[in-house]
Amino acid sequence: MHKIVKSGAALSTLAMALSAPAWAQDAIAPVEATTSDNEIIVTAQRREEKLKDVPLTVAAFNSAELERNGTTATRDLAMLTPGITIQNTGAALQPTIRGVGTTIVAGGAESPVALYVDGVYIASQNFAVFDLLNIDSIQVLKGPQGTLFGRNATGGAILVNTKKPSDTFTGKIMASYGRFDEVRGGAYLSGPIAPGIAFSIAGYYRDDNGFTKDALRGTDLSTYQEYNVRGKLLIEPGEATSITLSGDYGRVEDSTGVSIRPIGSGPRAASTVNSPIPTDPYKLALTFDPFAHSWGYGGSAEIQHDFDGIVAKSLTAYRNTDHRSFTDQDRVVAAVNRVNVTINENVFTQEFTLSSSEPGPFQWLAGTYYFDQKDFNPTLSNGTLVTEARLKAKAGAAFAEGTYEVMPQLKFTAGIRYSKEKRTISSRRLATPTMAFNKAVFDAWTPRFSLMYEVDPQSNIYFTYSKGFKSGLYNSTTFNVPAIKPEKIDAYEFGVKHSSNAITANMSIFYYDYQQLQLQTRSATGLAMILNAADATIYGLDADLTYRITPAFRVRFAGAYTNAKYGSFVNAPFFAPANAPAGGNIQFTGDATDNPLVRTPKFTGNVGVNYDRELANGDKLGFSATYYYNSGFAWTVDNRSRQSEYSLVNAEVSYTLQDSLKLSVWGRNLTNTRYGQGVSVTAFADAIAYARPVSYGVTGTYTF
Repeated sequence: MHKIVKSGAALSTLAMALSAPAWAQDAIAPVEATTSDNEIIVTAQRREEKLKDVPLTVAAFNSAELERNGTTATRDLAMLTPGITIQNTGAALQPTIRGVGTTIVAGGAESPVALYVDGVYIASQNFAVFDLLNIDSIQVLKGPQGTLFGRNATGGAILVNTKKPSDTFTGKIMASYGRFDEVRGGAYLSGPIAPGIAFSIAGYYRDDNGFTKDALRGTDLSTYQEYNVRGKLLIEPGEATSITLSGDYGRVEDSTGVSIRPIGSGPRAASTVNSPIPTDPYKLALTFDPFAHSWGYGGSAEIQHDFDGIVAKSLTAYRNTDHRSFTDQDRVVAAVNRVNVTINENVFTQEFTLSSSEPGPFQWLAGTYYFDQKDFNPTLSNGTLVTEARLKAKAGAAFAEGTYEVMPQLKFTAGIRYSKEKRTISSRRLATPTMAFNKAVFDAWTPRFSLMYEVDPQSNIYFTYSKGFKSGLYNSTTFNVPAIKPEKIDAYEFGVKHSSNAITANMSIFYYDYQQLQLQTRSATGLAMILNAADATIYGLDADLTYRITPAFRVRFAGAYTNAKYGSFVNAPFFAPANAPAGGNIQFTGDATDNPLVRTPKFTGNVGVNYDRELANGDKLGFSATYYYNSGFAWTVDNRSRQSEYSLVNAEVSYTLQDSLKLSVWGRNLTNTRYGQGVSVTAFADAIAYARPVSYGVTGTYTF
């Protein structure tokens, strides 16, 4: 704890330094957020505020920043946001923020990093990977968000906001071609239909042949195909009332995370006597094509009315998601163990809120929330039904939070949420045709308290305590077992924020007491099993700095240090190579006490450069580059399977004609770094899915 105290003193010193006259030059004045992308507006506290006025760590990117860095999807966020890692397991997205994440992919399983799109909670991990052409902003909220965003936000939240329908006709058309025959295309159109009624519609398509080959059959693996469409209708019958109707449909066919190859030195590994698997890391030897397909649709209705200072809002949403995967678990060419998993999920949510809308010393919000989820999750091994589970979850919550200006420079925020959830499971398996039924009820209080002090109009310091709760869960691939316990987390954070015309700087230190972690491991046959791990202690530091050297030239630096270790964990699931002709792994329990948390590098950081120059004829020349560093991390709790340190470089050069037609040449992973996007360890073998190697291409965008 003494390290945290020392770091807190350093942050206080930094706050004074940033507010000193050396930084506060006479030419620098506060910038209105509506006129410059220097000041980013965020909604981390469920109301629009300047980033520097929010007492928690937020990495926020508006549409201009995202476009400069070639970011169009949630999977790209790790390049821009230190302290977060993202594992892409097929069509599932699993972010880990400051050591808090999940390894569980099963029916009813939700991420502890909550994903929201236009205010709607996306419960399924299997439809969290998507590209959108009309993204307005993405916000990454670090730390528990249990008060305002509720259950399953112990690690943080990712808020994706798409553009609102406009009252003038605007649009964009995009086409791109890249290595591996990657073809991308999309279009966005928005405009008025009648007075007080406007629409928007966006569509996206991507297809590529993959970067992995089957050495036996010559077929393409690690292929990717996606298409989606999203529409909005905005109705404003009066100045105080707005109705937004949204609908979307999408499909993702992604085999990159399931095209895995054995690693290590056993008989199932590459280039050994009993295996024809080639030594080329981008070649496999299979007798089938593994796949992970997800598709789904959803709709929402948001109704908002301002009653002279009090805004009432209702947000109703429904989503249906289907997921199918077919994977190799035995790691040999012969069809020994192929697992087919199906997850069908239906989710209905309803939220009502009341909030203050007039400026004043006291800002508040209160609301209720309802969540209803149904999952159907059959699992087959070699075409034979192993387990079949039907899971239901119903949850309700009431919450309130207020911020009071105690004195002109000091604000105090207090909030509380009560959540209660009931989960049920009915399951059967081939060996026991009788159905088993179990139910469990979980509840929790999740408060938040913050103090923020304004050092000067451009700098703030703050302290925040928050609590997070992730409900218990049933294991859908085992039979008649009790639910695992909920996760809980107590978080303490102290930070400093500064924003001016030239400089944006943020730094925070944090300490987490993380309890009853939920963990996934594998059975001897490769089926997923979930359990509660030990408690954990996490502490670290986040920092970022953006320096606008000129209006056309900016550089940014960001870094994160995270120390995350398990507490007493003497019965952890371990795997070790078997000393046997058949190879494989021996599964046993071991002592993982003080081992690092999975998918949590100690150091991550990035350096970015953006240059946009307007030429004499009105055209624009642009250049952007990002360097990313990851110090490496453990894939498994036994710390045996590890990702070594690696670096990535992305870059883009663009030319824009009269603010309309933009032509870009881009490169991703320009150093051709080989690293994993996912690892699977079972009794059969260790296996890895490599991330995409160097890729490059051209993109044309027409905006009107």
